[in-house]
Amino acid sequence: DQILHFQEDPIPQTLIIDQSPNIVSPNNNNLNEKIRSFQGTVNNLYIRALTCTLLHEVGHAVNRHVEIINPTDELIKTCETEADNFALDTLIHGSTEDILNNSFGAILSFMSIYFMNKRSTYLHSFTHPMTHERCNRCIRKFQDANVEQNAINYLYHMAAQVAIDFLNSREIPITDLDAGNDAEAYYHEL
Repeated sequence: DQILHFQEDPIPQTLIIDQSPNIVSPNNNNLNEKIRSFQGTVNNLYIRALTCTLLHEVGHAVNRHVEIINPTDELIKTCETEADNFALDTLIHGSTEDILNNSFGAILSFMSIYFMNKRSTYLHSFTHPMTHERCNRCIRKFQDANVEQNAINYLYHMAAQVAIDFLNSREIPITDLDAGNDAEAYYHEL
C-alpha cells in the first residue's frame, strides 16, 4: 500500500499479470493428458480471477481511497466502482488471448461474491455495486476492447451459469425464462 500510495506512473503490465507456469498438484505426473489440460485451464482462470481481485484492491490504493475519512455509503460505492474500473482497464491490455482469458477471470472474480456467505443473498449492498451491475460493466469493457462477439456471448453464458448455481444454492426457483438461445438475454432475465 505504501509503495502504490505514492505511485504516480501507471503500473507496468508485466508486474500485474503473472505469466508464470500453472500451479500444479504434487502428483501431477500421475494425471492423464486430458485431465492435465483441464487442470491447466482451471488454474489459468483461477489466476486471472485472482489477478482481477488483486487489481481491484490496487485500484483502491492508486486512487487513494484509504485517505477518505468518514465516507458515506454512496461514496464507498463510487470508490468500489473506481477500483473495479482500474482492474478492468488494466486487464484489457495484452494479446488477444490474454484479454479473452482476463475477461473470463474477471467475470468469475465478480461473481464469486455470490458464494462467500451461505446466509446472505448478496443481491443488495449499501456499500458495493450490485454484482450484476459489476458484471455488466465488466462485459461492456471487454466488448469495447473488441473481444470477439462469440467470446462476449460465452461471457454471458458463464455469468448465467454462475447465477443459476447461486439461485439453486438458495433454493430460488427458476421458472418462466424465455430467452431462447440468446445468452445475454438469458443472463439479464436471471
